Order: sequence, then C-alpha cells, then structure tokens
Amino acid sequence: MIRMNSPYVRVPLRFGSVGGLVSIALFVALYLLDKNPLVTIRIADVFIIPIFIFFGIREFKDYYNQRKLRFWQGMSIGIATYVIIALLSAICVFIIVYFVDDALFQDFVSNSVADLLDKKEALLEQFGEESFNATLKKTRGMKKIHLPVDDFTKKCIVGLFLTIVFSIILRK
Repeated sequence: MIRMNSPYVRVPLRFGSVGGLVSIALFVALYLLDKNPLVTIRIADVFIIPIFIFFGIREFKDYYNQRKLRFWQGMSIGIATYVIIALLSAICVFIIVYFVDDALFQDFVSNSVADLLDKKEALLEQFGEESFNATLKKTRGMKKIHLPVDDFTKKCIVGLFLTIVFSIILRK
C-alpha cells in the first residue's frame, strides 16, 4: 500500500501540480491575449512537461533515494508527474470550452478546416483524396469533448517519451 507521505506520491504530486498550474496559467494568459490557446499551448508543452518531469525525477533521486535511481523508479515518478499535468490541463480546457467561451471551440474548428484546405494539394499528393476527405469530415464533425481528450492524450504521449529518456539518463 502506498502511503501519502511516500516520496513516490509527494514528489510527482508537487511537480505535477505545479506543472499543471503553470500550464493552466499559460493557457489563460494566451486566452486573455486573444490568442487561440488551443493551438498555441502545444508549443508550450514542449517546454513545460520536460522541465517538471526532469526535475521531479532528479529530486526523487537526489533527496529521497541516496542519489541512486532505478529505471522503474524514474518511470513511476515521471508517469505520475505528467499524468497530473495532463489531467489539470485537460480539466482547464474542458471548463473553458464548455462553460467560458464557446467561440473558442468554433474558432479552433474553423482554423483547422482552413489549414487543411490551405494544404490540400500537398495532403492529396501525400495521402490521397480519400484520406484527405475523411480527415476534413472528421475535423468538421469535431465535438467539444475531443479538445480536452486530445490535450490529455498529447501531453501523455510527450510525457511518456520524455520520461523514458530522463529515466535512462538519470539512473545510476
């Protein structure tokens, strides 16, 4: 049984919560600056997620594990950290899209369709007309729930890759 005062709980909870709050603050700041945070936040994920995963694993190793780290320990800390970041971020996206600004979702869909149409020739050449039309139909039929689920999923994919890398680099 895992105790709440265990470093396996405390470290990822602290780093994941702070990382999630930074992600939310950035999302809200972009929203208030009239930028579409649903598009721009992806760029920020590349900087936010690795910082909190790396320093979370490193703190666990340096302060709670006698400067030693096994791969599974790094993976445990990293996975818990990025899942917390992704969950907090997805909840923020859900609240904003469902309760604060419906136009944000509509703007996202419109921009996504416009981007597809702008790149139509290259996409047709690369993937074919059937694939392009299916993607266009899927984009036009997007539901609000897709955005927080997509945000959560992409953060987890990025986090998993980074956790594997950092767990290998930091183990000793």
